Amino acid sequence: MNGDQPTERVPLHQTRLFRILVVVVIVVGAVVAAALTVRTRRPAATNGNATVINGSVPPANLDTRQGIPLQDGDQDGLTNEEEDRLGTNPTQADSDRDGLSDFDEVRVYRSDPNQPDTDGDGHTDGQEVQQGFSPTGPGKLFDTVPPPTTPTT
Repeated sequence: MNGDQPTERVPLHQTRLFRILVVVVIVVGAVVAAALTVRTRRPAATNGNATVINGSVPPANLDTRQGIPLQDGDQDGLTNEEEDRLGTNPTQADSDRDGLSDFDEVRVYRSDPNQPDTDGDGHTDGQEVQQGFSPTGPGKLFDTVPPPTTPTT
């Protein structure tokens, strides 16, 4: 032995190399996250009546030209402008008082928000939906599609 003192081992988390590695991992992670964000953003395109942003149609109460909320006096999801066009009451969420909001009638069930019984069968649209029937005609609301038949050989 030459009389040298034994060197002390420094824990890995206290080394300069470890700190540099942590910084590199954080920077690479931020770059990857930014790249994914930029890659998933697509320019706005039109889809008939609505503007499509990032592959989806924005809520009807957002003016995509200016990015500002539109008026919805009854808070049913239809703008006052849409209600005016449909002839519904912009101060009542359920203009025909059938138990379905104007929004649900127009966007979900495709029934008439001005007629309490769209298909004229004697049951209000709300009653039919509540019981699982279609408010626009005969049959169940969510009829199941029969399984495909296998061809016989």
